[in-house]
Amino acid sequence: MNDTGLVLLSRVPVAEAGRHSLGPHKALAAMVVETATGPVVVATTHLTSDHTGQGVRRAEELADVAECLSDVDCPVVVLGDFNDGTDLPGRVLGLQDAWTAVRGDDTPTFDPVANPLAAVSSLTGQADRRDRVFVRGLRALRAELRGTSEPVSDHYGVEVEVKPLH
Repeated sequence: MNDTGLVLLSRVPVAEAGRHSLGPHKALAAMVVETATGPVVVATTHLTSDHTGQGVRRAEELADVAECLSDVDCPVVVLGDFNDGTDLPGRVLGLQDAWTAVRGDDTPTFDPVANPLAAVSSLTGQADRRDRVFVRGLRALRAELRGTSEPVSDHYGVEVEVKPLH
């Protein structure tokens, strides 16, 4: 962990790990984990909230993440706070949204009405699904929100179970 607050933990062996800066206090942290079926890249990010009308800074960060992952030739999991309630992150990354694949809805992970911690930090009062788990080369089996009954953050956690496609 550094000035970005990003951290990845693994129960399986880590072959390598790295960090790519996306700007001040923003980055992509990634590692290659060795699973029983082969290597998997796991990465996390927290994109800027960028409250400008077009979200230009966030779009640039997202394009940078996509570029970082463009040559990866094994299964990929990218997770984090994308600060975007639309389908743009998945489209730009070219990855499948695991929540949508399993649940088929847009249940909010940031909800100022239901979560008092989100209410304190919200500028608009709008609930949306900012936190995502994206996959490629893996199939999502289950997706659940965590921390909804007793919030410990302004965002709910997202837990996804995946398995290899083959």
